[in-house]
Formats: sequence, C-alpha cells, structure tokens
Amino acid sequence: MEFSRRADSSEASRNMAAGTTGFSPTDKPEYADYSRCVHCGLCLNHCPTYRLWRQEADSPRGRIRQMQLVDEGKLEFGESFVTHIDRCLDCRACETACPSGVEYGKLVEAARAQIELNFKRPFVSRAARSFVYEHLLPYPRRIATAARLLRLYQSLGLAEAARASGILRLLGLREREQLLPAIDSKFFFGETGKTFRRRARAARGLRSLPDASRRSLSAN
Repeated sequence: MEFSRRADSSEASRNMAAGTTGFSPTDKPEYADYSRCVHCGLCLNHCPTYRLWRQEADSPRGRIRQMQLVDEGKLEFGESFVTHIDRCLDCRACETACPSGVEYGKLVEAARAQIELNFKRPFVSRAARSFVYEHLLPYPRRIATAARLLRLYQSLGLAEAARASGILRLLGLREREQLLPAIDSKFFFGETGKTFRRRARAARGLRSLPDASRRSLSAN
C-alpha cells in the first residue's frame, strides 16, 4: 500500500510538471488529502446521494477518485465531473465514518473552487445560480415571497397539472419538483420578531444567577 502511494505520488508529480493536470495550480484538491482515501466503502451508507442513486460516481469515494483522475490528467474536466461534484450536499456525514480521516469537505470545496474558475456553465444554469445565490437567498423577504408562490402552486392544484402535462419533464425539472417540501401557511417568517414567554422567563432566570454560574451555562 505504501509503495502504491509513492508510485501514485510520483505520477501526480510528473503530471503536474508536464502540465497535464486538469486543475489550475491554486485552490485545487491536493494529493496529500485525496490519497488518504483507501476506497474501503464505509462512507457509502452515510452518503445521502449514494443512497438515493446507488451510483459509485455519486459517492464520496467515487468523487475523490474523479478528483484524482482529473488531477492526473486522465479524466476530462467537463460536464460529467461537474455534475457529480454539484450533486454533493457537502453534509460531511462521510467524514464521521471514514477510518482514514479523509477531510472530504476540504476536497469537495476545492473541487468546486476549480469549477468556478475553469468551467463555463450553460447560460441557463449561470442565470439560475445568479438569481438564487445573489438575488434570492441573501434577502429573507424575497425567500418568503417565493415560498408563498410555491404554496399557491401546491394548494391550487397546479403541481398535479404540471406533472400530468409533462412540462416538468421537458424542462428537466421533474426530479427537482418532487423534492419540494409542502410549504406551511405560516412559513418561518411568521414568527420573526415575536417574544416567547418561556424563553423570556428563561432569559430572566439566567440573568438572576451569579456571574460565575451564568458564564458556565453560557459556555455550555
């Protein structure tokens, strides 16, 4: 195993020297990190995307293998690689199961940095990502408005009509639409700014404690 790792390290060094790596030099998945994976498979049942699709390429070890192949110049830095990296939830549940202590989150974040630097997404994808990440998620009121619209979509029977018509399949949204949760009538912004009596009493009780006890409870 150690000999194999030394051989892989030498090959990775040769590829970098020859300029055949698919990654740019900065913010890339490093050999020292991805080589710790021994492909034992203990992470598989902890990975939600692997449990959903049962595809090796959508498992932590599969994604690590793809990073290694791109780094060695053996796999195209293209749509397939980007798709499998994008599907990762970055929940890091695999890290708790890994006997080798692979820092998977660090690897996938580096891979995503490479994607943003070196991969040009289709126009529709760029527009959707710009809308969601720059113009929707930073603004709570806009999220609430979007939730109300989704609630109307669900409560007025539009969801059933859209599924039956096949338009979601044509737009490539069928699987994503199935993942939508049922939107509650109050949503979570309905409680914004309210004070709850139990919490208020607990806060007052905490303030009445001696300083040392209050610091100890706050720390824990």
